[in-house]
Parts: sequence; C-alpha cells; structure tokens
Amino acid sequence: MSSKRFINKVINNAEFRRGRTRLLSYPQLAFIESTNICNLSCPLCPTGAGKLPHEKGKMRLDLFKKIIDQIGPYLYEVQLMGFGEPLLNEEIFDIVRYAKRHPMKVRFNSNLTVFDREMARELVGSGLDNMTVSIDGVTQEVYEKYRVGGDLEKVLGNLKLLLEAKKELSRPTPEIRWQFMVTKVNEHEVDAARKMAEDLGVRFHARRVRFDLDVFSKMKEEDATKRWESDWNPEDTRYSRYRGGKEKKKKPRRCAYLWKTIDIKWDGSIAPCCNIIDQNDFVVRSFPDDFSVVWNGPDFVAARELFKTGMNEKAPEACRRCMALGVV
Repeated sequence: MSSKRFINKVINNAEFRRGRTRLLSYPQLAFIESTNICNLSCPLCPTGAGKLPHEKGKMRLDLFKKIIDQIGPYLYEVQLMGFGEPLLNEEIFDIVRYAKRHPMKVRFNSNLTVFDREMARELVGSGLDNMTVSIDGVTQEVYEKYRVGGDLEKVLGNLKLLLEAKKELSRPTPEIRWQFMVTKVNEHEVDAARKMAEDLGVRFHARRVRFDLDVFSKMKEEDATKRWESDWNPEDTRYSRYRGGKEKKKKPRRCAYLWKTIDIKWDGSIAPCCNIIDQNDFVVRSFPDDFSVVWNGPDFVAARELFKTGMNEKAPEACRRCMALGVV
C-alpha cells in the first residue's frame, strides 16, 4: 500500500464525514466502462432492451492510460464495467494489466458467452483480481428467459475453462463469483444453482433484481412503480428489492458517490454516479487533462452542496431528481 493512496483515503473519508464540497482528496473507487456493447438482449438492461440513450463504443487503451495515469495512484479499486460485456473489448486484458501497475483491486462482470481456452489463460495471466459471472438459471429454458441469446451449456463450459486455466497456471486469481439475479421466472432454481456453484468451487451470490435502470434518468416514479409490480418481481420477498409502500427518506443521507467514487464511460465522459445512463446527465463528455478541474468543478461541488443547503438549481439535474425521489 503506497503512502499516497493511504493518505488520500484518510483525507477522503474525513472530507466525506464533514461534508466538504471542495475536496483535497481524490476518489478511492472508479467505475470505468470498458464497453457499453453487449451480445445478449437481457430485457431489464438498458443495453439489452435497446434503451441506452448513449452512443455505443469501447474504451481505448490510450484513453484508459490517460485516466489511470491521473487517478490510479489514489485508487483502491477499479471496476471495468458499465452497461456492456467487458470481454467484447479486444484490449480488455491490456487494460487490466495497465491498471495492475498500481496496487489496486481490478474486477469486472461477464456473461462469459464470448470465451475460449486462449482467452482463459490470458485473463488469468492479466492479474484480474475478481470476476463475477452472471448465470441466472440451471436449465436452458429458464436461463434464456432473461439472458436472451445465451447458451447455458456453453457458459458453464467456459467457466470450467477458466477454472482449469487457474489450476494450470497455479494462480489464485481471479476469484470467481457466480451471480444469480433472482426473478419470478428463476427463483425456483436458486438452491440448485447454489449447489452447482459449490460443486465447482466458486462463490455464489443471489442478487436482487432492479427494474428502474432505464427510467432512472427520467425518474418517473409511476413508471418505476409499475416495474416493481411487473412479472419479473420474485415472490420470495428475501430476493425482492421492492417491497411496496416505501416512503421517501425525510432527511437524505450523504451520497458517497459524490465523494468516494467516480464513474467514467467508455468515451471518457464522466457521470455523477454509475446509475446515470443518459448522456444529457453527464458532467463532461470527455476526460480532462486535469481531473481536478472536474472533480472540484461547479457540477460536483453543487451536487455535494445539496446535502448542506437542500435543493439547488446549480446541481446536476440527475442529482436533484435522485434527492427529490428520496433515493439517497
């Protein structure tokens, strides 16, 4: 652990607690979108449903280097994902390797449908710390209801290739997690999936589904409510994010995204948080030569001031909508 990284963490945590609006510190976590292109058509994903209101593309290695050269010395973790499939970016392993020049955790999620033995060995050799594989069923009939266009047998075969590569190269990483997004159509297979993950020797995580990603930018509460009551909502309340009758928070809690994280899209655009998908809500449309100009620029400062002064027309509209709905 570098002293610069540790000192930044201490200052950053203190500035968050005190609610400072102009920061001496940099974020500790970065979401950097390797691509927003995907080969599947998952119906609740803005990309899969064809509702992503943002130009599609892939993060270039030279742009990634520019980003990491500025903020990498301060980061504890970078997540190379957004609204796409990271393995569709041909430079993804070089991107991981460049990030690992700094002592940070590097991870991403994958549907693991685009994969082969050579990619498995390259992925293991890249130094990736964690990889979450999205598998939402143990039968093709159930799996493909959400992962539209996916082949379960192929994905499980690819997962085994990855496990074999780790063994062949004697590498403990990447740590692999089987993520099962629980919906009404697959909740009866959760236990079987958990058992299959245990047999393979990988961690299992049952994730609660969300329905409002494609309406987050519009923030129409009635639209979100309809989605909560949709056919996707699990019957088992343990796996439901939406329980109905949820009241807005009387006093918003300070949003850690505005102090501790940064969300960077594939083209270098910067958003207030990783839930923002509409480019009209991005703070800037290209990564600056001096990150501090944006990090302590008028948009981020005004957004942080929301938690001191309340509603403020100078703050990004997405942050004001988020606060008005009682999300924070």
